[in-house]
Amino acid sequence: VTVSLPRESVASQDTSLALRHKRSTDSRAMATKQHELELQKCMAQVCQVSSELDSLLVEMGRKLLVWKPGQPCAVKLVPTACRVVEVKLPNVSDEDSVEWSITIDARCDHKFHAKDRAALRDGMPQEEPFQVVVADSENAAQNGPFRLLSEDKFSHKLSLVSDAGSIFLGFVSNFHCNIIFLC
Repeated sequence: VTVSLPRESVASQDTSLALRHKRSTDSRAMATKQHELELQKCMAQVCQVSSELDSLLVEMGRKLLVWKPGQPCAVKLVPTACRVVEVKLPNVSDEDSVEWSITIDARCDHKFHAKDRAALRDGMPQEEPFQVVVADSENAAQNGPFRLLSEDKFSHKLSLVSDAGSIFLGFVSNFHCNIIFLC
């Protein structure tokens, strides 16, 4: 038995198949685009959390902060944690050994600590004493031996000569303290 469908019916079936195929392709494309947008949002959140974690690790003294000389550096200290900063000295391509004369000036940051009684009355915390150590390695800055040690002052000025590519500064305070140093 042969059934013949009118041509209009066959054409409408072809059109409906083409529309269904187009709809499924469009929905797959939309789903892919939505997944890409979700992935971008997740990656942005991961980058933000990673940045915050890096900041916390640096603040806790669990990650090394690398700094170039000639620029002021602000450091936040937490009680009894040694905060180590590596100061990279300029690289010289000569074969001769070069010795650098280094002066380190460190003090409490007056943006965060009261310098006078009026600031104390305004609610700013008072300056806290802190310790500065200079060493040849990150481990030595935390545990010793130290090249220089300046203990429990509000302001430190240290001078040394070094032929190394880096020096390591360790900062310790018994209180929450914000300091700024220039090398």
